[in-house]
Amino acid sequence: TVSQGIDFRFEEIRSIVYTISNGKYRLERPEKLTRNFRSHNGILSVSNLVLNRLHAAFPAAASKLPPDKGLVLGPRPGLIMMEYSEISTIIHENSRIRILVRDELKDSIKAQLGHAGNACLGIRDAKGLEFRDVIILDFFLGIDKLHNKAWKDILLGDSAKKAKISTSFLDLPVSMELELKLLYTAITRSCDRLFFIETQKSQAFDAWRRCLKKDELAIEIKSDMIGDRGVMTADDWLIEGIEIASQVSDSEGSEAKKLLLQAIDHFQKAQNKIYEQRCHANLRALEVLDDAAPSISATANEREFNRKGSKVVSAYLDAGLVNDATRYLRNNCSNPGLEKFLRREILNLGEADPARN
Repeated sequence: TVSQGIDFRFEEIRSIVYTISNGKYRLERPEKLTRNFRSHNGILSVSNLVLNRLHAAFPAAASKLPPDKGLVLGPRPGLIMMEYSEISTIIHENSRIRILVRDELKDSIKAQLGHAGNACLGIRDAKGLEFRDVIILDFFLGIDKLHNKAWKDILLGDSAKKAKISTSFLDLPVSMELELKLLYTAITRSCDRLFFIETQKSQAFDAWRRCLKKDELAIEIKSDMIGDRGVMTADDWLIEGIEIASQVSDSEGSEAKKLLLQAIDHFQKAQNKIYEQRCHANLRALEVLDDAAPSISATANEREFNRKGSKVVSAYLDAGLVNDATRYLRNNCSNPGLEKFLRREILNLGEADPARN
């Protein structure tokens, strides 16, 4: 439980009922469910990490169960440093977001957020509730500075990699058991997207950020990755960019170029250089193709046909789009000599760079 001053588990309730009734009544053992229908794996991977650390540091704190699994992968949580004014803008643009904070800091943070403070809840207040998008705000800033070393040891200590804390749990502040439970509760309120936002730097948040990034459980996002749909993580931009790029093959001319430019913008925000380069190469192929189109149908200058056709094929191959290069040959090369020449070019390019094959 995350209620202050209360600490019990279901097994203890079963024992109490059995004892009070002199063995007349017995509560059935609960079924242990591991399939989570609320949160996806992007969120559950982080909550499971918190539970692992809790069990390692405080073995008697909670019953150890198999890790939760979601129905889908889902986007990884985002990590970001922001000011309160920027957070207010997010809330204004995305009314689905709820902000979870330490209960003792709720009033002061709501005052800082102004009207956006209406979306702010204490973590204990939010227990049992669920929200589509969640911001966990200044959780690590609220940690007692004297406990920073303990957090660093739990999250980054060498033995933490083996799910065992290097120091005995007796050496850790007792309050950290409740702190870990609070963090777990806050994380598991989210159904779709989760963000850890801090308004100031702290050693504890730095340790948390490094811990999540080390295992690729979360990604850092930038404040400019905010729009009328709310915050988009790098995974969101990547997925949407792929969807846009997949429509290019069904489009022509200016519409195909427009889609490619949109996809490039998405891949830049996702910081995915490979897909960005492929879109750029595909765009060059389309531009060369447009320039070559009037000449390809001509018959006066075969050398010019070869030069422009070679540029188109080479651009497609640079993008790794062998099928597009082949389709170009099939649809645009009515001249047998040109087709033979370009097919030879494809073979030569493939031998020079096997990665293109």
